Amino acid sequence: ISYNVYPIMGSPSPCWPRGYPLDNIKSLSNHTLQFKDIDKYNIGIIQSLANHDPDVDAIYRLTLKLPFDFNTIIAESKDNLVLIPSNTYSPFNAQA
Repeated sequence: ISYNVYPIMGSPSPCWPRGYPLDNIKSLSNHTLQFKDIDKYNIGIIQSLANHDPDVDAIYRLTLKLPFDFNTIIAESKDNLVLIPSNTYSPFNAQA
């Protein structure tokens, strides 16, 4: 199971992070979002988004428009944290 967090963070469509399975780019997510309080000590990784030159793969860079910014109202909201469930593949950039 893979999950692309970019659309719910206000990216242009279509958009996907580097490492996301190409077979899933056009697939709409069938995940259900649930809103709840989570103990911050149970979170293993916190990943932020990069505006202007985001972490997208070479196919995106060759075929679609850059630069772009995520919707800052959505992406910068303190309440907009996404917890990816266990056993779900969701690539991220660890160069920060």
